[in-house]
Amino acid sequence: MTPSERIKSMTLRQGVVIWLLALALGGAIRWLGREWSIPLLGLPVDFWRGFLMTTAAIPPVVAVVVPLVLGAGMTPKPTDS
Repeated sequence: MTPSERIKSMTLRQGVVIWLLALALGGAIRWLGREWSIPLLGLPVDFWRGFLMTTAAIPPVVAVVVPLVLGAGMTPKPTDS
């Protein structure tokens, strides 16, 4: 099953669970950024804090955008009346 097919077959509940997991991952990265205190690769601590706290926004955005892009062109299933 391709990723596009998998996303098209996802239920709303599965989508919400994935988004909540991505939100939790983003929160963990943000927390790590706030607690960062080690200069690495010759860059100051403030750089790494900012980098991690900015990067924390990526997982929730990806969890919303990827299904919208890969699921584009989906039409609702017709209901039998």
